[in-house]
Amino acid sequence: MTERAIPRRAIFGWDPDAEQWVKIQADANGKLQITSTTLDTVLGEIQNETYGLEALKAAIDAIEGGTGATAQEVWEYSTRKLSNLDDARAVLIDSIPDLALEATLTAIKGEGWTDENIKEIVDYLGNATYGLSALKTLIDMIKEKTDNLPIDPADQSAVESVILTAHSTTNTKIDGVETKVDLVESKTTDILADTSELQVDWFDGGRLDLLIDAIKVKTDNLPSDPADESAIEAAITAAHSATETKVERKVTHMDFWADNKAQVVLTTVATADYPLNSLVIAGIPNGATLVRVVALLKIASIRDTSGSDNAVNGATALKVDADVAYGSTVTAIDIEDNSWAVDVSQAVERGGDVLIGDNDVKAEINGNGTFYAQLENVACDGNNLKLEDVAWGVRIYFY
Repeated sequence: MTERAIPRRAIFGWDPDAEQWVKIQADANGKLQITSTTLDTVLGEIQNETYGLEALKAAIDAIEGGTGATAQEVWEYSTRKLSNLDDARAVLIDSIPDLALEATLTAIKGEGWTDENIKEIVDYLGNATYGLSALKTLIDMIKEKTDNLPIDPADQSAVESVILTAHSTTNTKIDGVETKVDLVESKTTDILADTSELQVDWFDGGRLDLLIDAIKVKTDNLPSDPADESAIEAAITAAHSATETKVERKVTHMDFWADNKAQVVLTTVATADYPLNSLVIAGIPNGATLVRVVALLKIASIRDTSGSDNAVNGATALKVDADVAYGSTVTAIDIEDNSWAVDVSQAVERGGDVLIGDNDVKAEINGNGTFYAQLENVACDGNNLKLEDVAWGVRIYFY
């Protein structure tokens, strides 16, 4: 087989994986280089006047129109020499040794190849398992890892500083552990000393042994069948009952007040109710027995705005309830007809009252909690009778 040198002309092709045109060409060292290019570059190479398709066609036409040997005969001739060259170029070309196609391919492909052609080399480079695309996948995986690294990683001195800080902290904790170990050793010494002392005390005739013997002398005098707990409780109850009849119970009381209501304006409507502020009772001792609960009512002043003598029209009452909806009111203070009278010939305003009820309301107000009160069905002779700073409270007697 006749050896032929590989021309250094480029081979162009389409890379379907990268979706781009590529240029394949051997470099000056005979290594195969693959680079990306554009369609315009490919077309320009094909149309080149010196070595493009038109130049190739002109050369073929010249060979076919000549005389002498045919193109095939020239190609198959073992030794060929270019003519029509200046002497320097002719000498240079003659000095180039014949290169075998297979040897050149081997040099381009590297060791370990046999008779692969250019297409097989390209297919090898495009292999999904070990080709360029596999290499790109590996590079992308490496890049994904390196993307998570800081832009400016800490230098060695910063790392050493962190290690020294951690070491210092660890030393401090170790020192603390050593201190606790020393403390445990100290306590253990004390325990051993106490144990030695106990051994002496528990010895027959020792201090604790003598104390137990003295207690045993007392317990030996107890009955063999002492009274059970119920009998003891019955004796205590009987003693308490006897004592209670001889000791006079001491009754005390506590007062509780609701906040002031700034003003209550009475009208001539006899069915009107006037709720006051709620009252909170807290502090009655657990287990206390309520003896009596009475209500308190305070009015700072009473003013007439009718221009005539004015007073409560008809008997009414202050009623209390444990229900915010006033569903079960109890009369706490009775208010008679013509109460809170204002004689306008003297003044349109007079001082108020502080009333203490005489009705026991412990059935409704029976201990700690929140309670409610209102002036119920109250009216006046003329519009209006104003009650200023109205508040209510309770006094609880208990023991």
